[in-house]
Amino acid sequence: VTEQDGNLILDVDDDGAGIAEHQRERVFKPFARLDKSRHRASGGYGLGLSIVKRIVDWHGGDVAVAESDWGGARFRVILPREQRRQHVLGRQKTVKS
Repeated sequence: VTEQDGNLILDVDDDGAGIAEHQRERVFKPFARLDKSRHRASGGYGLGLSIVKRIVDWHGGDVAVAESDWGGARFRVILPREQRRQHVLGRQKTVKS
């Protein structure tokens, strides 16, 4: 975890096979499974990263995947250090004075 320009940055790295560049956006789509040998019984439902992306979006942040220094994937979550006055679904709250 690091801090940069008013954001908290969380990097999670692994040393696995990584994720091909052309597949990196797809991993955040619901029910996405990149490995054809995995199915619900052996590999879950393909919802985990789409849920992470939705939660991070609600908090005004961003999540991305790149190549790790260890050879696998690096997932980076960027969240604003201070929460903005924003509705949980991304719409601005109207504050009456």
